[in-house]
Amino acid sequence: SVTLAWGYFLLWGGAIAVCSLLSLDFVSPFHSLYLNDHNLEFLLGMGVAQYAKSNQMLWIKPHVLFLAGAAVFVASGLNESLIQVGAYNKDSYYHLLYGIGAVLMVGGLIRLKADLKNYWVELGAFLGRASYSIYLIHFAVMSAVVKLLLPLHFPLWLVLVLLVVPSVLFGALLYQFIEKPMLDAIRGKLAKDAL
Repeated sequence: SVTLAWGYFLLWGGAIAVCSLLSLDFVSPFHSLYLNDHNLEFLLGMGVAQYAKSNQMLWIKPHVLFLAGAAVFVASGLNESLIQVGAYNKDSYYHLLYGIGAVLMVGGLIRLKADLKNYWVELGAFLGRASYSIYLIHFAVMSAVVKLLLPLHFPLWLVLVLLVVPSVLFGALLYQFIEKPMLDAIRGKLAKDAL
């Protein structure tokens, strides 16, 4: 049942959080993967999806929630770029703040869309559909852009823009011209087989 599934996800998230807080290291590849704290970001995404399907409204206003998420996200980036450069600590969980910031931004946008002009809603919906393609290609694009930017010594804000924009653009193109046609073809074949 749905309740049982959500109970399992909560227990899984709790187990990951406890193992992370206790800094437990696992020899087994399965345990290392299953209890990796990056899985919390996927669980947070599932929670946002459930919130999107519901008609619930939070006490905090949507634009405040979005701005708070953006602030957390940017603060995480600045922390990583300016404070922790060359000082990687495997016990540091600042990377999870990216996920929390993203969840707050998406949660705010979900309820904010009624206040936005149609083209912004359509753009957001398109980027949402393209998000998996963006996720798949962003690291390769960012790696290529970083190699081009290293000798140029641009300011941090411009580097951020030049990393994000091409990643989103290439991901959107990958979705529009590869992922979407493939999905349409698969759906068409499944529909024919169902007849």
